[in-house]
Amino acid sequence: MAVGTSKAHSKRLLALRRILQAGLLTLLLFCLNVVWSPVASALPPGNAITDGKALLRYALPIDNKPIRDIQLDLENISDALRARRIPSINRTIDTIQNY
Repeated sequence: MAVGTSKAHSKRLLALRRILQAGLLTLLLFCLNVVWSPVASALPPGNAITDGKALLRYALPIDNKPIRDIQLDLENISDALRARRIPSINRTIDTIQNY
């Protein structure tokens, strides 16, 4: 009878251990979500600027919206060329010429 009780006891301990592990994992994931959410929401939307020269240009104190729009359009042309989006390039050129 002691052997059967020992097996039942070990099964209970194993079940309790699994429940505690699941609870700790859930708690950890919840804490990471609480910590990560404000950090992720503070990031700007859209693609990151990876071109160093463009990053320096954006750092200049230019408060001229049309110039910034033209700058963005010109920098997007290189992405459009790589993806072979010719209509997008044509629209960008037309937009820039109309300024």
